[in-house]
Amino acid sequence: MKKLAVCLLIVINTLWLTGCWDRMEINDLAIVTAVGVDKLEDGHICLTLLIPAPRLFPSAGGGGGGDGGDRAPTIVMSEYGKTIMDAFRRLQEKSSREIMFSHVRFIVIGERLARSGVNEALDFFSRYRQSNLRAHVLVTQDDIAELMAGDPGIERTVSELIHEEGEMGISVRIDLKDFIAMLTEEGTNPVAGRLEMVPLVMEHKKKDEEKGEENGQKKDQEKSQESGQENKKKPKKTLSIRGAAIFHKDKLVGWMNDAEARGLIWLRDEMEQGVITVAIPEDKGGGKISVRLKEAKAKFKPQIEGETLHMSLTIITQAVVYESSSKMDLSDPKSIVYIEDAVGDMIQKRVERALFLIQKQFRSDTVGFGTALYRKYPKEWLHAYKDTWDELFPELDIPVALNVRIPRVGFVTKSLTREESEFVK
Repeated sequence: MKKLAVCLLIVINTLWLTGCWDRMEINDLAIVTAVGVDKLEDGHICLTLLIPAPRLFPSAGGGGGGDGGDRAPTIVMSEYGKTIMDAFRRLQEKSSREIMFSHVRFIVIGERLARSGVNEALDFFSRYRQSNLRAHVLVTQDDIAELMAGDPGIERTVSELIHEEGEMGISVRIDLKDFIAMLTEEGTNPVAGRLEMVPLVMEHKKKDEEKGEENGQKKDQEKSQESGQENKKKPKKTLSIRGAAIFHKDKLVGWMNDAEARGLIWLRDEMEQGVITVAIPEDKGGGKISVRLKEAKAKFKPQIEGETLHMSLTIITQAVVYESSSKMDLSDPKSIVYIEDAVGDMIQKRVERALFLIQKQFRSDTVGFGTALYRKYPKEWLHAYKDTWDELFPELDIPVALNVRIPRVGFVTKSLTREESEFVK
C-alpha cells in the first residue's frame, strides 16, 4: 500500500513538470528597442517601431558589417490604427517574428498627440505586460520615422545613443514610471525631454560667405544646385535630447530650449554634471574660466504662517576649475570667492528664468512644489490648496538662494599662457 501511494504521488507530480510550454526562441522574436507614437490628421494613431535586424549586424568572424554597409543595423516599421493596439496588430501582421516590447529604451511622442493628450498612449504602456517602465519618455516636433532612421554616431543604434545620453545626466531624463507618477501624484505636472535632429558636424559660415548671401549669391547657389553644378553632400544628422516639453496634466503646453531646460534640471534636483564658463572683467584679470559642476543639491521648503504660504529654494553645489585663460591668480582665496559668486550668479539666472517660464508662461508646476506642500501639510493641502493650486502657483513668490564652493582648482593655479608678472592678485 505504501509503495502504491508513493507511485501515485510521483505520477501526480509529473503532471506539473510540463517544461517551458510557452517558451519563445530568440530567433522567433523581433525585439523592439524604441517606440514612437503620434496622431495623424484624421485622428488615427501612428505607431513606429525600431527593431534591430540580425542580418545587418557584423558577423562573428569580424571584418564587415553584414550587407548593411554604413547603415545602422536596425529597421524602422510603422503602421496606423484606431488605437495603439490596433496599429500594433497591423504591425504584427507585417512582421515575420513575434514583436517584443520588453527591451524598449525610449518612447517618443509626437507633438500632435502630446498636445491632444497622452493618456491614451500611456494607458497602453501601463497595461501591457511587456512594457519597460524604465524606458525614457521623450517628445518631438520632428517626424518620428526620420528620427529613428538617424545616424547613431559612435553607437550601434539610435536607441543605445539616446539611452546613454540620458544616463549621463546632462539633459532632462524622465522614465515611463516617473511620467505616469507625475500624472497621478498630488501637486505636480509632467515634463519630458525634447528629442530633435542635430548635425554631427557643426557648420560655421565664413564672413565672406555671409556677405555673399546678403548680396544675393545665395539664390545663385540654389539655382546652380538645382542644375547639377554643385553636388554637396548633406551633413549627417543624429539624435539628441535638447530642451524640455512642458505638460499641464496630460497635455503639452510648451517647449523649453536647452539653456532653459538646464535651469529646470536645477529646480528638479536632477543636476548631475555640467560646465559653466564665466567671463572675468579686465580689472580682475580678463579672459574666461570654465568650471565643472559636481554634487549639486536643490531643496525647497514650504512654510505656512497663518494663512500665508511661503516657499523657499536653496541650491548647494561644488565645482572644480578645469580651464582658465585669465590672469587671475587662483592661489588667492579672494579670487576663488569671486569665481564662486560669478558661477552662482549664472546658475541663479538660469534657475530664475526656468522658474519664470513654468510660473508665468506655462502656468504648470513641473517641479513638484505642490507635492512638497502636500507632504508637509497634508490637511492644509486638501482643504485650502489642492483645488486652487493651478491659480496659486503662478502667483507664488519663490526666492532662490545659491551656495557655490570651489574646493579645487586643478594641478596648476596660474594659466600656462601667461607670464608670471601678468597675474592679478
